[in-house]
This record gives sequence, C-alpha cells and structure tokens, in this order.
Amino acid sequence: MSRALWLAAGFAALAGVVAALLLFPPPAVPAAPDIREPAPVAAPPTLPPVPEPAPAPAQEAVELEPLWREISPGSIAPALLPAHREEVPGRVLVEFSAALRALSVGDHLGLAVPQLGAVFDARIEETHRGPGARAFTGTLGADREQGFVLTVSARNTFAHLSTREGSYELVGNARFGWLMATANMDRDVDYSVPDYRPAREPPVRPLRLPR
Repeated sequence: MSRALWLAAGFAALAGVVAALLLFPPPAVPAAPDIREPAPVAAPPTLPPVPEPAPAPAQEAVELEPLWREISPGSIAPALLPAHREEVPGRVLVEFSAALRALSVGDHLGLAVPQLGAVFDARIEETHRGPGARAFTGTLGADREQGFVLTVSARNTFAHLSTREGSYELVGNARFGWLMATANMDRDVDYSVPDYRPAREPPVRPLRLPR
C-alpha cells in the first residue's frame, strides 16, 4: 500500500474516533464532595463564678464555772464540815465558790452534780428576800424544763435541783455543803421550797394522863 493510502486510512480512522466522541461522550465524573471542616462555633461567654457564702464562725461553747466543786471530806478539819443529822448514802462534800455570794437575776451559772458527772447550765429567773437570806429560783438544762431553788444566807446554804435523773439537795454552811440525792433523804421534808418547811404537819399525839 502506498503512503498516500496509509495517510488516507489514518485520517479516516481519526475522523471516526472524533465522530464517536461527539456522538457518545464519556459519562461525567461526579465532583468530589466538599469535606472541609465547618467553622468553629464561638463558645458562650464565661460568667464569673458565684462566690460561696463564707461559713459562719463557730460559736465557742461557754464553759460555766460551777458554783461548787467536789472535795474529799478528809481534806478539811472535821469542825468545818457542815452539820447534818443523818449520813445520807451517796452524799458528796462540795466547796462553794466566791460567786455564790454575788448572784442576781439573769445570771448563768453552773450547778454541778458529781453523782451524775454533769454540770448543768442554770439561769436565775427570780429572787426572793427573806429574814437574813436570799432565795434564787430558775431553770436548768438545755430544754429549760427542770428547775432549781438556791437559798443563801450569811451562815447557811441550801439548794434543790430537779434533773431528769432525779432531784438532789444541798445542805451546807457558808463554805461547804453536802450534796445528796433526794430519794435517799428524809421524805417528810419538802426540800423544793426556799425555807425548807415540812411537807406535812407532824402527827398530833394524844395526851396521856397519869393514872
């Protein structure tokens, strides 16, 4: 075949390819998806922290100095012991503080009961004056449901304490006193009154005439 024929055949083939591309174009390639990261969302403004309220300062427990403290009977001379007509089981000897002679209405005081191992918070609410003596009445304990009577004179000291564990009596002189459980004492005496009056009148004995 001559060179002219080869060229003619080549042009004819090229024309066929161009015609096929024009009649049957290749399928369109889909565009790649946009995978760019979204723009960051702005964070909301940060509010300043709310300060926590400062804790209330702890209130220190007030320790009341007891009006009396337990001492050993052998630590003082027998002549200084307070006189009492009976030796009550379980009694303890106490010594009074100087505050006992300077009490007034509204005072908070400590009333110790060594038998219970406790010092009660007492408050004087009333005072009464008698011949040569002063009587103080008030409440004691956290619930203020118990009471006390305290009678002070120049030579004698008496007290009646009512507690949930029972009542106690104090019988003493100006410096020392016996603290005793009421249940162990003379039941014919009402120790809850300031002047220690008998709870009931003594029986009247019939007069016997001599024969």
